[in-house]
Amino acid sequence: MDYKISVYEENGVYVARCLKPEIASCGDSRKEALYNIREAIDLYLINARELGIIDEE
Repeated sequence: MDYKISVYEENGVYVARCLKPEIASCGDSRKEALYNIREAIDLYLINARELGIIDEE
């Protein structure tokens, strides 16, 4: 699956945001923020499937 992710710096922290699904994460570097948002999206998808919020794709 492909998701649009924006990364920006805010007060010395890099914030990564995905609008659909609405998920955000952060890190001390751009690379860390991207790693963290990918992990957050994976965890969201696992939980959403278990709860029946989304179907298996």
